[in-house]
Formats: sequence, structure tokens, C-alpha cells
Amino acid sequence: MDVVTVKLSDLATDALDRMRRIQARHLVIMEDHRVCGVISQRDISLRTAAAHPGRPVGFAIADEIPQTAGQGEPVTQLAARMVRARIGCLPVLDSEGNLMGIVTRTDIIGALLDSRTQTMGAR
Repeated sequence: MDVVTVKLSDLATDALDRMRRIQARHLVIMEDHRVCGVISQRDISLRTAAAHPGRPVGFAIADEIPQTAGQGEPVTQLAARMVRARIGCLPVLDSEGNLMGIVTRTDIIGALLDSRTQTMGAR
């Protein structure tokens, strides 16, 4: 499955419409084949669309380097990073920095529950 992305210059309202159409809460922001950040429905609702409906999504993201995950990174490590950073998802990159997917809080919870169930069943 391809990761749905937006560009820094895409309008926030268009990004929100896209999220609603595909039933997603996050979109990865890409520019020149690199991850610039992630925008959520909440980001758009709070920071952009309501007050500045004509603004691009780049207006709503921080100027810092985006947090990402590497393929094969342990679930517990991802969970800890997401909690510390207070974020709901991480773009997943391969060793060359190509976007491979996105891991969400829901994915993390599911993986942790699956591992716990497997552990409990092994007793």
C-alpha cells in the first residue's frame, strides 16, 4: 500500500479533504523526495484551516527535523519515542531514506497487544 503524502505547498483544506476521503488522521509531508514532517487532522483544525483556510500545510509544521522510524526498529522503542515526543505517528524510512510507510499509535498498541497475547498463550 502506498503512503499518501502532501507537499509543503498543498493547501491545508485540501489535505484535510484528502484525509477525510481516505479515512486517515495523518499525512506525510514530502518535498523533493524527502520527509519534511507529518500533518494531522488536529494540526490542521487547530493551526491552519480554521484561522487561515488558504494557507499551505507547511504553515502548520515545525521548522525542526521531523522524527522518523527506521525499518525493523523495535516496537517498544517506537512507542517510547512517540510518548516522549507526544506524537501520534512516525514515517518509516528505509536505509536510503525512502519513505516506506507510517506507523501510528494504533499500530503500536496492536503490536504490543499481539505480543502480549502470544506470550500469555505460551504459558
